[in-house]
Amino acid sequence: MGTSSSNPGPNNKSPLLPPWVDPDAPLQAAPAGRFGPFRTALGNWGKSGNQNSLKSALGSYTRKGYGGSRTAAQRLSSVPTTGAKLHSLLSEIASGGDGTQTLGESLGDLEGISVDRFIDIIVDAVCPELGTIDDELLRLGLDQALSNCLQEDEFFDPSNLTPDMLVQLYSEFISEEVSNRIIADSKNAFNRADNAVQRENELREFVKSTVDVCAGPRLEEGLDRIDSGSVEKIISEIITEVFQTYGAY
Repeated sequence: MGTSSSNPGPNNKSPLLPPWVDPDAPLQAAPAGRFGPFRTALGNWGKSGNQNSLKSALGSYTRKGYGGSRTAAQRLSSVPTTGAKLHSLLSEIASGGDGTQTLGESLGDLEGISVDRFIDIIVDAVCPELGTIDDELLRLGLDQALSNCLQEDEFFDPSNLTPDMLVQLYSEFISEEVSNRIIADSKNAFNRADNAVQRENELREFVKSTVDVCAGPRLEEGLDRIDSGSVEKIISEIITEVFQTYGAY
């Protein structure tokens, strides 16, 4: 799955964070050329495959691109809220519900429908299509995460929504969303590499390995016993720790 070719990325006139992140806060101007060093280092990594260049790119992305891990995590503030809604809905479905408690309306009888159809229904329910680039990236990440976790089955079975499966799903979801954001902000940096698709996939794997380390201790502690508010907090903490890791490079 690629995102870089369809997204021009932010330019020097973009605010540090879009207004929807905190409607009550004044817009903060982004420093000129904030993504320049990140894109240069990422392009160098694209050509060489040297992991030091990738780490340099991610460090610059966090520190100069967003002014630190806290702001970088804020850029992805829609991910924890979406994850909380996803947790509430899937937990309801796993216990025999039809989505009414979470959504206020029934999704109908889901058992036995194709997994592809189930994924479409969940993505539309949790993250409606609003026509913005951010929403498109959110939907793409959620779709891919669900596909990664459910692709072995042809038809949906609610009994497969186990706590272990949900741990995997939320980790995949965070990984996809962090990767999509980084790739979107990279603009055309990958175009310098002949093997751009391979490099993008390698970046996704690198991000996933970071998320797995940060997520493990948090997601494995009684996920089946916590509410959606706790899931939102956990996902937010994981994303912040991921960018703290990158900011230290």
